Amino acid sequence: MLLLLLITLGGAYVRSYHADYPSIGYHNWKEARYITEARNFARDGFFEYGLFVPALDFPPLTFDPSGAHSDFFPSSAIAAAIMFMLFGFKLWAARLPVIIVSVLSIPLMFLIVRRLFGRDDMALVAAVLTAINPMFVFYSHNVDQMPFGLFFVLLSWVLIFKWIDQDKWYFLLGSSF
Repeated sequence: MLLLLLITLGGAYVRSYHADYPSIGYHNWKEARYITEARNFARDGFFEYGLFVPALDFPPLTFDPSGAHSDFFPSSAIAAAIMFMLFGFKLWAARLPVIIVSVLSIPLMFLIVRRLFGRDDMALVAAVLTAINPMFVFYSHNVDQMPFGLFFVLLSWVLIFKWIDQDKWYFLLGSSF
């Protein structure tokens, strides 16, 4: 378990060292979109255009002029907006929830692989690969939906395995969210 903690701390380091870097470049266009939605949520509230309906500042001509648009559930924008409300409009605050769920994905991957194969050595290798995988690291220090998606998929698998092992209804219910 100490080794898993060290792996997780190493993963936290590589995910957080760019937490305050500017949001520039081609790959950060999407982050700029989510940060704009988060800022609008923080300024206008979560229910200005409906239940968690995000708004853009410069909508395309075919969109609603207010910027409100339908899209997938804006979990990263909501989390970033909450952080903006708590800490002010700082880039590291918007990126912190993504970093947290990305770091929590490391021990979840360990638990899944250990449950599937019954071997701690394979589970530790899976945790290391999750901690240092360049794409996981890249997407974990940008405000993006992918780290949230990965985290919730891994959490669902862990809860499904808990349900299989213990046959408690709340594990199955939790895995369905």
